[in-house]
Amino acid sequence: MGLSAAGTLGGAFRPATARYTAVEFAADAVFVANETLRQVQEPDAATGDPVAGFTPIGYSGTVGLLRAANGATLANLPLLPNAGGNISGIELDPASNSLFVFGNFSSLNGAAASRLARLDATTLALDASFVVTLPVPPFAVHADGIGGLWLAGGFNTVNGQPCVAPARVLVAGNGALDPAFSCVRTPLGPGELTFAGDALYAVQSSTIRRYRRIDGGASDPDWLVTALQTGSYGLRGRGAGLFVIGSCTQLSGMQRRSIATLPLVERLFANGFE
Repeated sequence: MGLSAAGTLGGAFRPATARYTAVEFAADAVFVANETLRQVQEPDAATGDPVAGFTPIGYSGTVGLLRAANGATLANLPLLPNAGGNISGIELDPASNSLFVFGNFSSLNGAAASRLARLDATTLALDASFVVTLPVPPFAVHADGIGGLWLAGGFNTVNGQPCVAPARVLVAGNGALDPAFSCVRTPLGPGELTFAGDALYAVQSSTIRRYRRIDGGASDPDWLVTALQTGSYGLRGRGAGLFVIGSCTQLSGMQRRSIATLPLVERLFANGFE
């Protein structure tokens, strides 16, 4: 379906009835994973009709994520034919031309790679110099476009050092922890991440918290969403808003059902006030 900025349903956008499991925007175009036909398709952004000239890409299994990279659209199918385990997600960093893959694997194309790896986004060649040592696979990974890769998950060490999520590693530092952002704090658990403006937003248990690198690792006390219902939530920063998608009926006591947008540039729910 199509939603306007005001939250109203777009009446003209009507793609063919099917089960769609992922969507991505690239070069002013929309791409979807049609689970019914097992195809990556490009529907017209205004009508939902198939775009002439785009050949649907068939796949097997289920595609739960699409990412745009260098004009192409990638799916989280096994990107390499010989992955020694499961790839659960991918993250593109155009600033460093990097494609990060994460999951429960121990090798990629016969080369040792554990749980998180960096590939060249153009050639898909493995960068053996980028090494992040984690005791468990990350739950979510997000590139901030300014040299950092943020990690969420149930880990308690990163590269052998005490560290809980969210953590920031340096892309140019071959996966070293960012010394300006401390991840030695009370564990808050795994959750989804997104980066918007100058801050990282993380779903953790029943809250959404904001972390800024300039705060040195402490969460921002003036930006907090509480009382999320138990469940899985997605986050997406876009413009001056943060989109929250999940099985909620309210956020911090305010009625919000399934999808909500929250402001990024003002105090949010601090001391009970919005």
